[in-house]
Amino acid sequence: MSEQVDGRLQRSIETKEKILSSAIEIFTENGFEKTTIKQIITRAGI
Repeated sequence: MSEQVDGRLQRSIETKEKILSSAIEIFTENGFEKTTIKQIITRAGI
């Protein structure tokens, strides 16, 4: 069970990192006001 929790935690961390890095890229390209959640999740592959 510990391995399952560790796996979930690792995937959670990776997902958060993908979202944050994608958001930073798109904010840089489009600016904060013109960025949508859909753009971020699409770029992150979620």
